[in-house]
Amino acid sequence: MRRITAELVARRTDLRIGWDLRPGSLGPGPKYRLAGGRVEALDHRLDTIAAAEAPAGRLLNASSDLATVVMAGDRDLTIRRDGVDVHLPARGADSATLLRDGSLLVTAPPDDLPVGRAVQKFGLDGCPRVLLVSPAGAVLDEAPLPTAEPEMVALAHPHDGSVLLDAGEGQDGSSVFRVRADGDRVSVERILDDVVAAAFSPSGSRLLLMPHPSFGESVRVVSWPDLTLLHELTMEVLGEDEGFDVYGCFLSESRVVLSVFEAPPLVCTAELRPAGRIVLPPEYEAATPVTLFGYPEHTIGLDLILSNGTWASTVWRVP
Repeated sequence: MRRITAELVARRTDLRIGWDLRPGSLGPGPKYRLAGGRVEALDHRLDTIAAAEAPAGRLLNASSDLATVVMAGDRDLTIRRDGVDVHLPARGADSATLLRDGSLLVTAPPDDLPVGRAVQKFGLDGCPRVLLVSPAGAVLDEAPLPTAEPEMVALAHPHDGSVLLDAGEGQDGSSVFRVRADGDRVSVERILDDVVAAAFSPSGSRLLLMPHPSFGESVRVVSWPDLTLLHELTMEVLGEDEGFDVYGCFLSESRVVLSVFEAPPLVCTAELRPAGRIVLPPEYEAATPVTLFGYPEHTIGLDLILSNGTWASTVWRVP
């Protein structure tokens, strides 16, 4: 198979992309880091381009100008806008997605789920929930997410305003929900099971699905929003014994890159026709990729374990 030599764009050893940067989706987009009580905005070279004081808690998300910062605490959720803090009763929140109108979609565990409109409507209690929060910090609506897993990873569509919530349920599988805000109401639809919703194409017309470790071994590309299966790839086609990992992204509208256990990442066309293996320069050839994230066109982020056992977070250009 053709070797595709990647070019190093950036390297840092004081952070890990998959653990320290937020939001945690695999696709490209702004990334933020909490360090020393300050939230930092990072560019595609992992350089800090802006910083601001942060409220107490765990960082969930921020706006590119850092005028908005969303922090999760043990007791509540803090939204700081232009220096003013608003506290909401959503302790232990695990994701926050900023929508174009300035509102937020926030996911939180079931501890504080009130007996109200959403519970009566869905007949569900004790479930994780999604909150629609106005730009002013008021909870406009909420709905339960019918899954036993309280932790969600959010993937925002690049254009149409919908957000996918991926609930990994360990060896029991996973659930993927499509969430939309319509005015002051939020709607939830369970659309996929036992896959990882990895990334949208830049145009938003296709969705890349990686296999859940306990269910199936194929990578799929489906159309959006109707989820029609367009293309599928199994390791048997490659004639290899390794299996696909859960990481994958679109390099561009015409190419994807897929992570493979104990093997270099695989580059394919958008139709999932294998095109080559990514090869790192000699000083990194013995490194083990641990995570793979989408960055701006033709670049990827890799957390690596180096040959000496140390970690490095790197960004690579894939020609």
